[in-house]
Amino acid sequence: MGYKSILRSAISASDRAAKQAERKERQELREQERIQRKITKVNEAMEKVIQALEDIYAKGKIDKARHGELKKRKSDISLELIVIAKTPGISLAKRYITGAIDKDEFEKIQKDLFPPELFEEKRIINESISNIEKELKKFRESCKNNKENECQYCGKEKSLFNPLKIEDGLRLCGKCRS
Repeated sequence: MGYKSILRSAISASDRAAKQAERKERQELREQERIQRKITKVNEAMEKVIQALEDIYAKGKIDKARHGELKKRKSDISLELIVIAKTPGISLAKRYITGAIDKDEFEKIQKDLFPPELFEEKRIINESISNIEKELKKFRESCKNNKENECQYCGKEKSLFNPLKIEDGLRLCGKCRS
C-alpha cells in the first residue's frame, strides 16, 4: 500500500467523520426545535386558560373584586394538568379559573385525570430533593474557613497530588468535592 492510498484513506475517513458530525448537529437542532414547539404549545394553552378569565371580565359578567379573587387561582393550575391531561385539562382549568367550579371539585376531577402513580412519584421526587438540600446545607455548615492552602471540609493541605479547586465558593480537595 503506497503513500497515495494511505492519504486517500485518511482523507475519506476525515470526510466521513465530518459528515457524521454534521448529521449529528442537524439531528440535535431538529430535536431542539421540536422541544421548543412543544413548549410554545403548552404556553399558548396556558394563555388560553388565562384569556378565558379575562374574556368574562371584559364582557362584564364578573366585577373587579371577583376578577382579582379568581386571578389568584392561576397558581393552582399546574403545567402537568395542561401537558398530561391535554384538552380535558385545559377545559377543566378554564372552568376552574372562571369560577364555574370550586377548588374541591377541581382537585377531585384533577385526580381523576391523572394516573394515581403520578402523585406518589411527585411526592418521592420532592422528598429526595429536600433531602439533598438538607445534606448540602449540613455539608456547607461543616466546612470551616481555614487557611488558603487547606481543604475547607477535611483540612488536607494542597499538594501536587491533592490539588484544591473552588467548587460553589468552597476550596475543596478531590475527595470532598465528590
